[in-house]
Amino acid sequence: MKTTTEILNLASTGVNLIVDASYKTTIELMNIAGMVAKHKGHLTLINCNNKTTLELMKIAHTAPANITIDLS
Repeated sequence: MKTTTEILNLASTGVNLIVDASYKTTIELMNIAGMVAKHKGHLTLINCNNKTTLELMKIAHTAPANITIDLS
């Protein structure tokens, strides 16, 4: 598993990422989403069921056009 710093470094390249939300805090995911959006990438979050709706909304508001939240 990559550290948050490693994921942020990857996000800064503009790559599209899939991140398991169950292993990251809401703040970490917001930072990753912001970096992805800044570099015109896309973030897909999987395993989001451990996050509250409010937490997911906070993450989504960081970069709404650059995030997919998988609720399956």
